[in-house]
Amino acid sequence: MTLKRSLSHWTGRQQHGSAMTETLISLPLLLLLGLGGLQTALLYDAKTTLNYATFEAARIGAVDHAQSESMREELGLRLAPLFGGDGSVRKAMAAITRASLDVRSKGFTKIEIINPTIEAFDNFGRDLVDPRTKEVRFGIPNSHLRWRSRDIGSSGVNIQDANLLKIKVTYGYKLRVPLMDRLIPALMSRIDPQNFLFYTVGRIPLTSVATVRMQSAAWRDEGNVHAEGRGGGATPPAGEEGTGHGQEGSVPGGEDNPDDEAGQGGDDDAGDDDENDADDDTTTDDDDLPSIIDSIGDGDDQGGPVCENPANPTAQSSGIAGSHCSVPFSCRIFCQIICRRIC
Repeated sequence: MTLKRSLSHWTGRQQHGSAMTETLISLPLLLLLGLGGLQTALLYDAKTTLNYATFEAARIGAVDHAQSESMREELGLRLAPLFGGDGSVRKAMAAITRASLDVRSKGFTKIEIINPTIEAFDNFGRDLVDPRTKEVRFGIPNSHLRWRSRDIGSSGVNIQDANLLKIKVTYGYKLRVPLMDRLIPALMSRIDPQNFLFYTVGRIPLTSVATVRMQSAAWRDEGNVHAEGRGGGATPPAGEEGTGHGQEGSVPGGEDNPDDEAGQGGDDDAGDDDENDADDDTTTDDDDLPSIIDSIGDGDDQGGPVCENPANPTAQSSGIAGSHCSVPFSCRIFCQIICRRIC
């Protein structure tokens, strides 16, 4: 009995303070896991907010001639939720102001225009008149795209794909969780040295891409930053079978059209912004119907025609992709001819 008491007393003295030692070892690891999880959740929220802000900025660019300044203003407005607020007007205005000033720093907020490219401007651009200020600007026409040629230009896209606005936004998100704002940039600067500038100030570069259809003519501006390489159009590159000038299945109005001064297909005068002639530009005659029917041949792989607006037959569909009629155009023409014969 005496031996057992001695052993138990000696063992108890050896285990005294072991709980404190284990706590000191595990507490830093638990602290890193907790702070890291919190910062990961904030990064996910920032990325979701940036995706929405990028899409809204692209929509503003689509109606404002693809100008980066207007897109930057909209981006700052949509990133305001990242700067907090309690629902009051004062806090909301403070968040909007901070976000707008943050995106003004071009070193940490970059807006690159992937499409249209500089090559597309050189290929399809011409002098256009601003309907508001009557100033002459160099840009890509946006009117009557349905009737313009779908031939591939030297830029690798046609004029329809050149009217897709695709932007890439890179935003430096400021880390705000203690300890993570130093640990994560230190690790990322070794893994990703190309973005060293972001990490030196405790920021993480987040990127987002958005694509919308242009609702106005894209203007060339020296202030816009264009990404290197070809744009993001869906048209196959030039040189493949079934594409190029003079191929079968192209929409009438290409190089053989005497009214096409810029070599873009269609009538250049049809895209004028004169409001007095708007009704004349949006009216089609019955004489144009045979040429449209003849253009739909065996080898025409352009899909169904865009649904027409009765008030404006040449109006383009809004949104990212144009809607198409479910019934093929040739079938509708055939049905109309049969109905006329029966009646």
